[in-house]
Amino acid sequence: MTGKTLEILFYGEIGDDWDGITAKQFAAELKPHGNATEILLRMNSVGGSVFDGAAIYNILNRHKARVLVDIDGAALSAASLVAMAGDTIRIAENAMMMIHNPWMLTIGDDQEHERSRSLLKSMANQYADTYAKRTGGNIDDITAMMADETWMTGGEAVDAGFADEITESKRAAATVRVPQKWYKKTPAALLAERPLVSDYKDRLQQMVSRKVANA
Repeated sequence: MTGKTLEILFYGEIGDDWDGITAKQFAAELKPHGNATEILLRMNSVGGSVFDGAAIYNILNRHKARVLVDIDGAALSAASLVAMAGDTIRIAENAMMMIHNPWMLTIGDDQEHERSRSLLKSMANQYADTYAKRTGGNIDDITAMMADETWMTGGEAVDAGFADEITESKRAAATVRVPQKWYKKTPAALLAERPLVSDYKDRLQQMVSRKVANA
């Protein structure tokens, strides 16, 4: 912390399932710095939990400090929502931002799946509303971008209103790696060589298949 400016490195996945940054941890670490007048949030995150992402966004939004977001490498999925808490959002020229519809896996009967469907729709609407308010974009256009899993370079993010200005290229942007199978349209250059935590989704799907087979 320099003076009353608090610098936070938001580098990594979001949520317990990926051994990443949780809303509970974020709130606990921010609590001692209630007198900060500015928060500098440096980001390089491939995303993760939709709920933790929303909670972290709200935690930042409620803080009295001015929030400056610097996207050094990536703000993908839930991390892109966290970025929207910035009063000013800057993105490196070679960084990436991605927005898409949230997903989840459900085990249970038709009622359980219907509840999941309703929850996903609600979360997608909340994300779209936040993006639209921050960018000034049309909600229908934002919804279409999410449905299409839209990846944006630094320049494209600024043009679409998801960031305010471009910063110089960062080495971090070249080293970010997205777990395989997390997203449908991940640029090949950003894919991790090994599955890493992406096999979490596969393992859940296998569990579901076994449960269905044994029903």
